[in-house]
Amino acid sequence: MGGIVALWLTEDSKLPKKKRRNAKFITNDLKKMGYAGSYRTVCQFIKDWKATHVTEANEDNGFERLEHPMGEAQLDFGLMEVCHEGAFKVVKVLIMTFPYSNAGFVVSLPAENQECLLEGMKELFRQVGGVPRAIRIDNMSTAVFQAKTRNEPAKLTDGFFQFAMHYGFETQVCNPRSGHERGNITNNILLIYH
Repeated sequence: MGGIVALWLTEDSKLPKKKRRNAKFITNDLKKMGYAGSYRTVCQFIKDWKATHVTEANEDNGFERLEHPMGEAQLDFGLMEVCHEGAFKVVKVLIMTFPYSNAGFVVSLPAENQECLLEGMKELFRQVGGVPRAIRIDNMSTAVFQAKTRNEPAKLTDGFFQFAMHYGFETQVCNPRSGHERGNITNNILLIYH
């Protein structure tokens, strides 16, 4: 059974998704061939097969699995709705998340300028109990004065560069218009505000 299903799945991986066989169709074809097993067994085999083979198929299509090593953080400004003196108020916050563990830390700030960014980062380091090995940021003007291009890396503002050198973390700047490169923090910003 396994060899036939693996062959079908390999053939189907080259087809558009809508033309591929699903687990129910595969189970019915197997039963016509004398298979006495269950639908759940077929589903489990397909799941196990895809876990080891789908990555190889995706490489041909230009897909890359996004992985987050331990000790790397993502940083961004956001908004948070709070109740202050009986009324709801929206405040600016600086958010640091650790995608590997899905931990997140937040500090409220009066503004989104470089002074607030650096003071907020110091507070976040205090909350975390240390400094991340690397911090991924978008092209925020408080830290980046020239965005990354194909030929040139991003250029950090002098103040942010000196801050990073002092605390010893590597700064990773996302490509412009590439929100998928920092999806973890984007999701957390949306969760905080809504």
